[in-house]
Amino acid sequence: MRLPSCGTCTPGTLAAGYRYTEMGYTAAFEPAMIASNARHAHLEIGNTPIIDHGAYVMMGNDKLFLQMLAGQEDFQRIRAIAEAVNVRPNVTIDVGKIMFGQTVTASGDTMIQFKNAPLARPRKWTLGDIEYDAGCGIVPFRYSEESYVNALQWIIGLEIFLLVDDPWRVSMTTDHPNGAPFTSYPHLIRLLMDKSFRDEQLDKLHADANHARL
Repeated sequence: MRLPSCGTCTPGTLAAGYRYTEMGYTAAFEPAMIASNARHAHLEIGNTPIIDHGAYVMMGNDKLFLQMLAGQEDFQRIRAIAEAVNVRPNVTIDVGKIMFGQTVTASGDTMIQFKNAPLARPRKWTLGDIEYDAGCGIVPFRYSEESYVNALQWIIGLEIFLLVDDPWRVSMTTDHPNGAPFTSYPHLIRLLMDKSFRDEQLDKLHADANHARL
């Protein structure tokens, strides 16, 4: 029997367990648990039924990338990554692919979420401090095919997936819920496995990004 649980972009713990199971998954891991919020995170994953689960502590985010930008390093080094992974067999990556449509962004970077608040769709958002060393910002967001920036984000994510030679070292994620709900995984799998379908989706993108073919 199923107990009632709600939520679409961010389903409750019960619904999360049910939906992962419906897609054939047996385990799921929280990728960015704030250390000071570990107790609450464990309470939530402990209430997620059926699947196995765990959590990784967030020790850093995009610090290296920001340092490279600030140091004005050669942009080719950033270009975001697949070649570097291919020559380093000890490295694994998490793409965090965006998908078009409605979702909710959640981040421990409170100030960047405050900056993103004017982009909220719908116009609702909340920010909070968690003790002195952490925080959280929740901003609803809709990724649009008509947006040039969103189209580039969509293309870059696919490019990284497809250019890394060893798929076992690439975690297939949407950074749920930031890039898209985890329930969009079947759509993402088809994008990666079916080039004709991928080309159909590319034809729907913003005109300035539409020239790309992966």
